[in-house]
Amino acid sequence: MNIETVKKHAQEWIEAWNQKNIEGIMIHYADDVEFAAITVTKRWDIPNGILNGKAALKKHFLKGIELAPTLKFELVDVLVAPDSFGILYKRETGAFVTDIITFDENNNVKTAKAFYGTMP
Repeated sequence: MNIETVKKHAQEWIEAWNQKNIEGIMIHYADDVEFAAITVTKRWDIPNGILNGKAALKKHFLKGIELAPTLKFELVDVLVAPDSFGILYKRETGAFVTDIITFDENNNVKTAKAFYGTMP
């Protein structure tokens, strides 16, 4: 895993979210992405919290932007492992989130799991 590639990905992704630029966000994802988060369960009543495909993920992210009009992410750190990486960021609410990501062969997000902090 190239640290410069993942840092660049994280910085661009955070910037796109802060601009609420859905196309800038989605450019980072593979067409067949698998995304898991508690927000999927809460918003769409999907018990396992998993969305499959870029179209479903885009709909999920658009709903998130709608529900949090003051949304702002602050990049805290990028965590690396041999085959994946994590983006640790702080939300406008003060909550911490870590997205654990694997890339496909084109450096697009193939899988992502979002972990939400429980401390205010």
